[in-house]
Amino acid sequence: MTTATTTTRKAGRPGLGGFSGFFLGLFVCFDLFFFSVIPLDSVLWIVLPLVGLVLGVAVPLVRRSRARSAPPAPTATAPAVAPAPGPSSPSDATATAPPPAPPTQPAPPAPPATPASPDAAPGSTPEAPPG
Repeated sequence: MTTATTTTRKAGRPGLGGFSGFFLGLFVCFDLFFFSVIPLDSVLWIVLPLVGLVLGVAVPLVRRSRARSAPPAPTATAPAVAPAPGPSSPSDATATAPPPAPPTQPAPPAPPATPASPDAAPGSTPEAPPG
């Protein structure tokens, strides 16, 4: 006898959403006031926190009902690491091997630095010695 197991998702938190939405609306009012967008006697001081409160309560409730009605999505398993591209068989390895890299040559040595005289101005080029 097999029994069907149902998975229950954790319910949303409308109380936390309402609390957060109220303060979000209140701080949006403060921002609008400090940037001189709304005056202190505006009705938005009442409307925006209440809209935030209502949306903060409604969104977790709608999210919870949508999560219950939708069937769980199938999960696809993917490989953790993709295989490195390369030949599929040893016989392909000899046919598709890249040519060897050309040898690198060392860089030529830097010219020796000439000491500047103590009376020379900074950034000026040293004078050639008389000779």
